[in-house]
Amino acid sequence: MGPLLRVVATVAVCEELIYRGFLQALLEKFSGSAIVAVLGSAALFAVAHLYQGRRGMVATSVVGVIFSVFRAWTGSLMPSLISHFVADLAVGFIAPGRLRRALAEIH
Repeated sequence: MGPLLRVVATVAVCEELIYRGFLQALLEKFSGSAIVAVLGSAALFAVAHLYQGRRGMVATSVVGVIFSVFRAWTGSLMPSLISHFVADLAVGFIAPGRLRRALAEIH
């Protein structure tokens, strides 16, 4: 398994365990509401991606809601974990080419 696959797998597993497995369950337990849990875990997921700027946080919050809904709907982390892995893997393949083109435009 190459470095990209290892990083993507680690990020997907860790973030899903933290945001959907732990925080979403905790928020639902204390609020008694799946909606509060979905929105709360998605908001915290977005805040954790603050380094990506406003656009990245908005995108991350939307993706966070989708992943959280998968978790609430199925009762399982697997759909969100697999979706997270696929999304990050796609970005991992797309980003280097875009970065090279952007750097070429600067020079």
